[in-house]
Amino acid sequence: MKDLNQLVISLQDIFSNRLLSVFVFGSKANAADESLNSNVDLFIIVDNVRGEDMTKLYPSVQRWVAKGNPAPLIMGKEEFYAMSDIYAIEYSDIKWNNQLIYGDDLVQHLNINYFDLRLQCERELKNLILKMRGFYLEHGRAKSAILPAVDTIAKTVAVLFRALLRLKNLTPSVYKQDLVEQLGSVVRFDKLFFKKLIGQKERSYTFNSSEIYEFNEYLINQLTNILKQVSEM
Repeated sequence: MKDLNQLVISLQDIFSNRLLSVFVFGSKANAADESLNSNVDLFIIVDNVRGEDMTKLYPSVQRWVAKGNPAPLIMGKEEFYAMSDIYAIEYSDIKWNNQLIYGDDLVQHLNINYFDLRLQCERELKNLILKMRGFYLEHGRAKSAILPAVDTIAKTVAVLFRALLRLKNLTPSVYKQDLVEQLGSVVRFDKLFFKKLIGQKERSYTFNSSEIYEFNEYLINQLTNILKQVSEM
């Protein structure tokens, strides 16, 4: 938390009254203060962003990144609200889970449009299907390629499942395994397969040789099935 406080002080010095809001999002949102020392996703909103701001901000951000944090996102206030149609999934996650560190709670005024959210869900599902097809053609059924990719795939699936639950006006669980059960009540898919996928990422389950052999083909078919249902929502 000390590093975060120092960064906020630097932001105040740089932007003065142009600094409107600083909040944490992602996995560390609403975490205890002692957890806000690394891997903290930060959003900075100012009255407007100028080119010279990046030069002034660079040294402070480099110190922040050196502590094991990603570079913060920075936007102007109007830009922040205007992006809600393009980043409907990300913004719905932010609105659902954030921690205000400084300034005004601008997140509460975000308006996530249903059709923007559905469109991005479709687009992300299509992108994932295309990537998995390419992955299949490149790596086939190789265990050495599939297992390292599971963590990224499971993370993407969890994000999509949360967004799809919001399309159904359901509040997503914070537990990834529960997300599968929740979505399975309103969308048809193989719940056990996706529980195993998440379990593999969480190291609570290990795919056997048969499951790995069928993994790519089965995942593509499952995602295609989900996509068809989302397109009909």
